[in-house]
Amino acid sequence: MHRQFSRFCALLTTFALAAIAASQAQFKTLFVVNNVGGTVSSWRVNADGTLTLIGNYPAGTNPQDCGVTKDGRNLIVVNATQQTSEELYTFVINSDGSLTQINLPILVADGPLSLTVLPTGVGVVPSAAADTISTFRIQSDTTLPVNTIAAGDFPVKVAPSLDGKLVFLCGGIGSYYVKSLGVQPDGTIYDLGTTQTITNGSTQGLALHPSGRYLYVSTALGQVVRSYSVSPTGALAFLNQASNGGNSCVELAIHPEGRLLFVCNVVSDTLTVLPVLEDGTLANSTQSYTIGNDIRDVITDGRYVFVTDESTLGGSPRGVRCYRLESFGTLTDLGIFDSGQGRPQHMALWIPMSDVPPVQFQITRGILAGGGLDSLLASDEDKLIVRQGIRLSPSDPPVQIVVEGIAPSADISRLTFECEAMTNAIPPSNVVQTIELYDFFFDRWTTVDSGPASGVDRLIEAHRTLVPSNFVQGGTNRVRARVSWRQSGITANVWEVRIDKLAWRTSTP
Repeated sequence: MHRQFSRFCALLTTFALAAIAASQAQFKTLFVVNNVGGTVSSWRVNADGTLTLIGNYPAGTNPQDCGVTKDGRNLIVVNATQQTSEELYTFVINSDGSLTQINLPILVADGPLSLTVLPTGVGVVPSAAADTISTFRIQSDTTLPVNTIAAGDFPVKVAPSLDGKLVFLCGGIGSYYVKSLGVQPDGTIYDLGTTQTITNGSTQGLALHPSGRYLYVSTALGQVVRSYSVSPTGALAFLNQASNGGNSCVELAIHPEGRLLFVCNVVSDTLTVLPVLEDGTLANSTQSYTIGNDIRDVITDGRYVFVTDESTLGGSPRGVRCYRLESFGTLTDLGIFDSGQGRPQHMALWIPMSDVPPVQFQITRGILAGGGLDSLLASDEDKLIVRQGIRLSPSDPPVQIVVEGIAPSADISRLTFECEAMTNAIPPSNVVQTIELYDFFFDRWTTVDSGPASGVDRLIEAHRTLVPSNFVQGGTNRVRARVSWRQSGITANVWEVRIDKLAWRTSTP
């Protein structure tokens, strides 16, 4: 009997480990930390943008923020205790969206107000009371410290670059700042010396443009959101500022296509919408939506917008308010969803995506100088090299490549194209890189990104969330992209393009 029971327990353990090994929610999932409730809520995002509660899971006394690893396996939650040593919790995300805490929490320096998880599997936490920023390696369901450096006075918010090689940080007391930091492959963080000082209001929120070329910073009582250009090496340059349209702007979220910036205003308790122009600059707020009594955070997948309201004062409903984003840019209220937990605040969104590698390519302009199809499959320094070719007309790009892939389904809710490339042109900024996706419904190329080429590897992501199925050929599920490089000025050399990765990612409804 004892032996049979032991075998039964062993089988249960095997099944549990197998379930964890296959961990990753199979549907779009929203995670929300409940600061007073001491929990993190897991919500299923339904196809119509409404939410269904999966469960609430203990995450310390005062969870502040959370982040999901790129593979969707782990949720990391930062918790502020009453002591000076705070905590990081690591959860496994199960296939049904529930959470399992695997290990005991680890310590982080005093006063963590935010957290971000890089696509490289590195967690980054600024500690406002300690004036430091720390990194942690997330691996095998375990989070371990890497290093900690001085961050400046009262660091508040972090945002990652697309490839995880850079982190942007804002904060300050009296004098405020935004800066870039580098992150090595092993997770070691270091200061790049790119600090920009901000005088009109305290910095609170950050959002990086989907192209990675622009950064947006909210200034709380400064009542403006500032835009910066971001060089491939992380250098920041101020572009413009725009009115936030409310009172005391804090958290930000940008549309995946980079055309709208959503702004939380905590004094007026409004969500405002700022148009993003093609050059990355901002226009003044054009829309305002009253949220409730205490707006806290905003996040979007491009089709829906989710906003937390953390207080029930004055009879205000508490929870996550959901909006549908209409094609002309306005928001339709879908209702508010309450987990029953105290003070829902910051959120993280997991969207399961399928990788779609290229199955063929054609160099339509230029001369092949090295590499092949395998060179485009991964970011691994094995590059497809194309040297500039002879142009038949001034409008022809010296380098152009067309790639095709096969999507798993024609019924998709999101399409992302990734391009990681560089040029040795001198200067590289005199070459313009343009990404186009083929619209099979309208039988035409659609430009989804265009900007200066980079002299170092730079990852660019282009997204389509409005009728993305137009970019998948019916019957064959074929997807097609074209990337071109044109000179916009004189270069000092005969140049080439070195392409490390071209690929799509798709999500089903």
